[in-house]
Amino acid sequence: MHASAPPAGIPFWWRAIGPLLLASLFASMHLDALAFNRDEPASVFPAGIYASSPATLEEAWQYGEEHDPAQARGRTLLLFAWGRLVGWSEPAIRSSAFLAGLLTIAWLYRAGHDLLAPRAGLFASLLACASLFFLSYMLIARDFTLIALVTTMVLWSYWRLVIARRRSGPATLAIFFAGCVGLLYGQYFAALILPALLLFHLLFAPPGKRWWQVIAALAAALVLALAQAPGFLNGLRLFTTNEELARAALDAVRLPHAFLYFMSNFTLSVPNPAGAVLLLLLFSALLLTTWRRHREGRSVDAVWLLTFLAGATFLLMVAANEVVQVITGSRLRYMMSLLPVLALLAGEALRLVRMESRLAVTGFLTFWIVLGPTQLNGGPRLYIDRYHSTFHVVQRWLQERAGAGDLVVLDSALMKRGEVLYLLPRYIQLSGQPWQTVFLERHDPVAWVAPTHSTFTNLWVVHQNDDLVVDTAPFMAPGHTLCQRVEDLAGFTVQRFSESTAACAGL
Repeated sequence: MHASAPPAGIPFWWRAIGPLLLASLFASMHLDALAFNRDEPASVFPAGIYASSPATLEEAWQYGEEHDPAQARGRTLLLFAWGRLVGWSEPAIRSSAFLAGLLTIAWLYRAGHDLLAPRAGLFASLLACASLFFLSYMLIARDFTLIALVTTMVLWSYWRLVIARRRSGPATLAIFFAGCVGLLYGQYFAALILPALLLFHLLFAPPGKRWWQVIAALAAALVLALAQAPGFLNGLRLFTTNEELARAALDAVRLPHAFLYFMSNFTLSVPNPAGAVLLLLLFSALLLTTWRRHREGRSVDAVWLLTFLAGATFLLMVAANEVVQVITGSRLRYMMSLLPVLALLAGEALRLVRMESRLAVTGFLTFWIVLGPTQLNGGPRLYIDRYHSTFHVVQRWLQERAGAGDLVVLDSALMKRGEVLYLLPRYIQLSGQPWQTVFLERHDPVAWVAPTHSTFTNLWVVHQNDDLVVDTAPFMAPGHTLCQRVEDLAGFTVQRFSESTAACAGL
């Protein structure tokens, strides 16, 4: 199955460093670009980011069971430990997803090397490192790159345990077991690759000691995951009774189009009727090929393993979504376990094409490596459903200066523009900051009566730069002295007012 040895010179595996460096370059510059937003606050709050958050693993588990039962518990447990190890700033927390992404790219090369050929592994890692879908989840405090990592672990270790000629020791079995547990505790939908793998194992794996080891590891992982069963069943009930989610969910006709569109860096699109035809053809081809190979008793190869897993897992996900209706246009991330499988298959396809036309493969990979990062830098729309908020810079700046006797006044225009509307529940009310926070209309003197006649030491007024068209100091805190004005703080202007000039010198 392996290609001929590469030409003499530097070891071939050194080339695998290239995708790692590219992914590091593409993703690292974005780790602190935006404030926690969208689902990130919902991820870090139960993990213990604030004083008002759960303080123990048991409390974190219970919080998830009560407030977010539809999610597997692994994400919260991981962030609980990670935050206490590295801190709670945006880049620190997001570094777990970033590092998991780099490990995935490295392991994809290794998996491609062992299952297919070294060059197939290199191409698979290049495809992953410039995938907008994958890169976008290297930047945020979610666990989807970890899903890709544990999936790659399962693929590689299963091959080594069951099909590879070289015998594998207990370490490989431990990796397989850890990968299965990681999938079951990471994301329920992504874990549907395990039933597909079990089906492949029952149909095609050769009998023997290794066959039983895989069955035992899968069973043990399932038993360990049963601790989540109450939350899973409750979450399933909530999903199946959520009419709004059901209306937004993608059906079997639209899901193939959306999945292909995301996986192709927003380049390939098929009309819905064609997606339905593709789905039917996939089911028919997979069923027919499975029947023929099983009847003929043909030996198992890596391409068939990956093809079966890709097809069966996708069909299982489509079928499951028809029942629970949870995958919307912004939830295709639930299908992340398919990305390593497809990357390896595409890497092998590129390797075969390269034998006939190096120029075509070189041109395609160049286009791909330019396309993904360009889209990543193209704006919030291509950030895979994120708000373009830099409010975290203001938050850190205030943490260094504002105290318990201060009041932070946020311009109500921020709420109207949506800048802080999403951040309000997490950043403001639950942040445990020593100061108090209110939203006030900048040009409404009546609204300022209470703050300006209070005992607050300092009034910190925050608004966006482009909202400031005139000098607003007379409207803000009448009777108070403007002590400090900081413009263009990540797109915001911050002003500090005190009762007197003398009080201004206190900071």
